[in-house]
Amino acid sequence: MKVDLDRFEGEFGVLLFEGTEVVVPRSWLPSDATEGAAFIISLKKDGDSQASQRVDSALSRLTEEDVSGDGLEL
Repeated sequence: MKVDLDRFEGEFGVLLFEGTEVVVPRSWLPSDATEGAAFIISLKKDGDSQASQRVDSALSRLTEEDVSGDGLEL
C-alpha cells in the first residue's frame, strides 16, 4: 500500500493513507525520510506470534461443543 509522509510531529511521523492519518514513531521511518515522501508499506501475518496462537486456540475452543454451559473465557 502507498502512504505519504505528511509531516513530523516531534518524535512521530504522520502518514496519510487514503485520507486517514496514521501516526508512527519516527524511528520506524528511514533516516532520510522527508515530508512529502511516498512509501510502499507491506504487511504480512506473523504465524508464530503469541497473539496468533491465542486466537487460534480460542477459535478451536469455540468450535467445540460447550457441554458445561459456563461459556468460554478468552
